Amino acid sequence: MGRTWDELTRSVVSDPEGEIAGCFARRETWTARTVSWAMDDPSLEVPVALGGVPVFGADGELSGYRGFGLL
Repeated sequence: MGRTWDELTRSVVSDPEGEIAGCFARRETWTARTVSWAMDDPSLEVPVALGGVPVFGADGELSGYRGFGLL
């Protein structure tokens, strides 16, 4: 909570192809985009399939994303 995708990819998430960042930039809906998420033990990572949909305010401006992740 409270961190940008860019901050997460520098610390706990591996999205080497930049797929999710690209979806954010294009304000797209996406499903089943898999990233690797680091656990408390730095040598362990788990695959997480993410899905997200952009949310727009009444003025048509992007206000964020709603989504989910499956381990």
